[in-house]
Amino acid sequence: MKVLRWLIPGLGVKRWLFLSAVGVILAFWGFCLLFPLETLEFYMFGILNHLDRNKAALAGILMICLGFGFFLLGFKKSIGSIFAAVAPDKKGDYFFNRVYYKRYLERGPKITAIGGGTGLSVLLRGIKEYTSNITAVVTVTDDGGNSGILRGDFDILPPGDIRDCLVALADTESSMRQLFDYRFDKGQGLKGHSLGNLLLTAMSEMKGDFYSAVQEMAKVLAVRGRVVPSTLSKVTLGAVMENGSIIYGETNISNSREKIERIFLIPKECSALEEAVNSIIDADAVILGPGSLYTSIIPNLLVKGIAEALIKTKAVVFYVCNIMTQPGETDGYDAGDHLEAVIKHVGSNIVDFVIVNSQNVSESLLQKYLEENSHPVAPARDKLEKMGVKVIEAPLVDNCHHIRHDSLKLAEIIMKYIPYSNGINIIPLL
Repeated sequence: MKVLRWLIPGLGVKRWLFLSAVGVILAFWGFCLLFPLETLEFYMFGILNHLDRNKAALAGILMICLGFGFFLLGFKKSIGSIFAAVAPDKKGDYFFNRVYYKRYLERGPKITAIGGGTGLSVLLRGIKEYTSNITAVVTVTDDGGNSGILRGDFDILPPGDIRDCLVALADTESSMRQLFDYRFDKGQGLKGHSLGNLLLTAMSEMKGDFYSAVQEMAKVLAVRGRVVPSTLSKVTLGAVMENGSIIYGETNISNSREKIERIFLIPKECSALEEAVNSIIDADAVILGPGSLYTSIIPNLLVKGIAEALIKTKAVVFYVCNIMTQPGETDGYDAGDHLEAVIKHVGSNIVDFVIVNSQNVSESLLQKYLEENSHPVAPARDKLEKMGVKVIEAPLVDNCHHIRHDSLKLAEIIMKYIPYSNGINIIPLL
């Protein structure tokens, strides 16, 4: 029997299990002395028959204390021996914290986040500290950089945004996350490529399809939640500009300086994954953004089934507005313009709350953005409220190296407005 393997010498477990067993026996003996039963009383313990009731009670208390002490010490040491063999470099409370954290996160609200690019991964890093019931629905229209190269060479969905979300939700060691994010800076054919993108591509070749590759990589990274592409169709993003011209390709649209009238997908009849649609319908909250309005957020809403699910769901729907305008996409936009663009493409207002930043940006950092014609997005509270949405203004800036949302601040604000999650407080990171 496999259980007998625990009796193999040298495991460092038997002695502590024996001590625990002795503790249980002593505690039981003590209870019998303290609370004697007619069938047991002192006849079981002839050695103590000469004691009077007071001395027997005192002996019972001592045995109970000693028994519990032996049991707890033996249990702790035996568990410690097992954990030391499994993960010798971890501290004693590591596994307790991991189990507690996992159970806490499993009780968190069901959240579906829709978007792509850097914005979505920033959001996920904060949300995963409150719940593991996360579904990230990621855009698949990227055709630039190394993702575009892999997309063309291997006929797969662009892996870049998917990889960013997998890494953001990863529950593995930081070295594993850094490995997936590693980008080669030299080497013919390798320069500029992310190792995570290459691994996703290789897994896709092994499994035969991209979706299975994503799920396998999620297991490797011990992802908290799920990452799914909005569609498995090979789609191309197109845009009709205000001057009447039509531009094809996400990269070309982003690089254009013409104002966007509307965007569309080719082919038009691409369907969403059932998993993505169900996650929206069953969610406690759905979050759109932050991210590029026309090339990360709205493309997902054009996939057949996504907008319909957003209209049908009873979840609270948030739109997280970007902190800065994006040159070539949202020049001159305020928060109200962002929402108007969403409504225009969906056909109705699906948003309950719009989250806008109220924090001033550091002057030195702001100047760099102004030089690239990127400006702070005005909250436009009155405009938004006339559109029937509630406005949440909060200090959300992470002023490290780029002007972007602070993951934990953003997550904390969102959790306050999800009815299911009232009262949940963030647990310190492990």
